[in-house]
Amino acid sequence: MSGAPYSTVYSGLNPTFIDWPLTSFLASSGTVPTASSGYAKYQKIGNLVLLQFKYTFATVGTGNYALNLPVPISASFNKPQGSWFVKYVSGANKIHEGIFNENTDTQINMVASGTFGAAATSFTSAHPNAGLAAGDIVHGEVRYIID
Repeated sequence: MSGAPYSTVYSGLNPTFIDWPLTSFLASSGTVPTASSGYAKYQKIGNLVLLQFKYTFATVGTGNYALNLPVPISASFNKPQGSWFVKYVSGANKIHEGIFNENTDTQINMVASGTFGAAATSFTSAHPNAGLAAGDIVHGEVRYIID
C-alpha cells in the first residue's frame, strides 16, 4: 500500500552547515579582533546563503567591524538581511542589536544605534556601547542572495 493520501517525499536538497573559520570571519577597517571561542556556519540552498555565528572576543581590535562572506553576494541583489546582537559581558552588562549593510561582494558592514531612534553607525569597540572587551559576545544570522 502506498500510504495514501499521505506519502513521503525524499529530496536530494538536504544541505548541511559548513564551517567558516573564525579567523576568516570578522573583519575590521583597523586591527582585526580575535576570537577566544565561537562558530561561524553557513549553508547554501539554491542561490540563498544562510550564515549563523557566535563570536566571543579574545581581543577587540580597532576600526569598523564587518563580516567576510564565505560565498560572494549577488551583484544584482546585494541586500543582506538579518540581525546581530552584542552582549557586553564585562562591565556594562548590556545588549545591543544591529543590522547589516552592503559593502563589497565579499564583505558586509555591521551597524547599530547606540540609543533608540538614533542614526545607525558602524559597530566598533566603542559603539554601540563604549568598552567592548575580551569575553564580550557578538552573535547573529544573515541571509543573502548569490548569483
